[in-house]
Amino acid sequence: MTRTDTHFKNDAIDALEKIRVILQAALFLTATDSERDVSLVLMGLAEEVAICVLEANR
Repeated sequence: MTRTDTHFKNDAIDALEKIRVILQAALFLTATDSERDVSLVLMGLAEEVAICVLEANR
């Protein structure tokens, strides 16, 4: 069975969703303001990547 472009795109979107969840967990577990700030930046970057992937799939 060969994987289609749709399968690869769905895998990419799934991976990005998992990254987003991990970053949210990291934000929840942070102890300092600077850690919280870095987590927010990372979440923002992950969301930007996810948006780009979704727009490219349209």
